[in-house]
Amino acid sequence: MKTLERTPFAWLTFCLLLPGLLTTALPLRAQDDEPEPPAQEEQPDAAVPADLPTAPAEDTSWHPERDELVKKAKTELTKQVNSKITKELVAKQLGFKLPVEAPSMQVNDVRDQARSQAIREVEEKYPYSLLKDLSQQAERMYPLHQIGDQVEL
Repeated sequence: MKTLERTPFAWLTFCLLLPGLLTTALPLRAQDDEPEPPAQEEQPDAAVPADLPTAPAEDTSWHPERDELVKKAKTELTKQVNSKITKELVAKQLGFKLPVEAPSMQVNDVRDQARSQAIREVEEKYPYSLLKDLSQQAERMYPLHQIGDQVEL
């Protein structure tokens, strides 16, 4: 239990797992209390007698008690977690400073700045004059024909 007091994340894990354990353990316990019906051998050609007893209905009287226990456990664990785990403690363990500073730029400003920087770098690396020279070379190497020009194949 001392480890749970020292580490709030262990408490958080405990708090998150307990309701699931309660909801799975209580139905299993109720099923264990009921005696198992005796196994009957199957006979393939035998007719089913009309006076055969039906399966007993499932006992659900424990459902309200379980729901009440789960609700109490959740509220108690929530109180304990909220009292032991604070923003300052989490920030300290994650290495953040509190309070967190507001961003200096908006998302759209950052996006516009990145776009303009990318355009500037592309223009430096591939200037427009280089594109012009490449297009002129391509026109010389691969002349485009107009409608009505005679072409040899």
